[in-house]
Amino acid sequence: MFSWLAHLYILVDEGHIDQSIDVLYDRVDDLLLAGDFGTVDNLLGIIDLDRLDSYLLIGMLSITLAAASKLPSRPEFVEKVRGRLTLLAPDRVGRLLKGLEGVPPMGT
Repeated sequence: MFSWLAHLYILVDEGHIDQSIDVLYDRVDDLLLAGDFGTVDNLLGIIDLDRLDSYLLIGMLSITLAAASKLPSRPEFVEKVRGRLTLLAPDRVGRLLKGLEGVPPMGT
């Protein structure tokens, strides 16, 4: 189901950040557009945060924000991202997470 994650991790390991962001956005966006929120929720639980850089962590929060109310695992995922960002960019955690943590207001 998530065989593309191996490719994503390789791209990150090789420093191909732009390509890895494209893969992440394409795959997750396809799932969200198809209304496959359960699969995206499962992804939030299995994606290896230790293999992602800050760009991909923020990207994952960004792309799932609009569907946050349909992703029960997202609050725990946000906290795990917070922990990872504390290691990667300790001075910027608050700024990086601003507006990405919760459910967006209605009409946005």
